[in-house]
Amino acid sequence: MQFERRGEWLLPPTKPFLAAKKAFITDGRAISYAESCMGIVEFYKLGAMVGGPTAGTNGNTNSFPLPGGYFISWTGMKVLKHDGSRHHGVGILPTIPVSRTRAGVAAGHDEFLERAVLAVKN
Repeated sequence: MQFERRGEWLLPPTKPFLAAKKAFITDGRAISYAESCMGIVEFYKLGAMVGGPTAGTNGNTNSFPLPGGYFISWTGMKVLKHDGSRHHGVGILPTIPVSRTRAGVAAGHDEFLERAVLAVKN
């Protein structure tokens, strides 16, 4: 089986470019289009990526109807990262891994946001 490589998002930078340090918050809830965006952030090193890995599931979907009104769906294409490496099952990995904790939630802290703010201050 062969795959045809095409369809990369080629987005040239446009002005005004924000010169400030940037941080992007992400985790496993980022899927599909959000992963495409985070892939651009990763490849072009646009800022710190704070949180957890994205879902690792991107691409067009195919679906199949089942009895009882149910559907099954799956990704219908092979998606690679901008450098040609595997995306499926891997996702976009954070440069600053952060997890929510029970103590943080109980104290009313947004641990992702707090760490992202630290990343742009340093």
